[in-house]
Amino acid sequence: MTIPAIGAFAQLRVYWYWRGVVDEIGDQRRLANLLHGAPQARGPVGKEIDLDLRDGLGAAERQLDEIRPMGVWIRFGPQPIGHIPAEPGAERLRGIHLRPFLAKELAQPLLTAIALERASDGSNRAGRLSGEHFTFGDPRA
Repeated sequence: MTIPAIGAFAQLRVYWYWRGVVDEIGDQRRLANLLHGAPQARGPVGKEIDLDLRDGLGAAERQLDEIRPMGVWIRFGPQPIGHIPAEPGAERLRGIHLRPFLAKELAQPLLTAIALERASDGSNRAGRLSGEHFTFGDPRA
């Protein structure tokens, strides 16, 4: 397959996906509600939590698994890191989503927050930043 053919195939898959959504939903009003993220289209939403990474990634992942929020504001102590926004139609967040998001979208803000927190406490120790608390690989490995 050539690159243009792959692009055309991907567009066809998207078309047929949305065609199936329209067929299942049935009417234009319900489709508009779904596309605009109306609460009746996604159930109880908007639940976002504040997640502090100071206790380690394992603790943060467990908290996400327990609460299953739609979105999360992430910080390291008082230092803000970033936001994983709620997305209409997306599954609720789980712990498995955290490390990839931190490693890709929030890597620089995370490193900055850690450095600022360490500088502000006056110590030169890693504390909870060492060992298993901040590894970005597969936690099951």
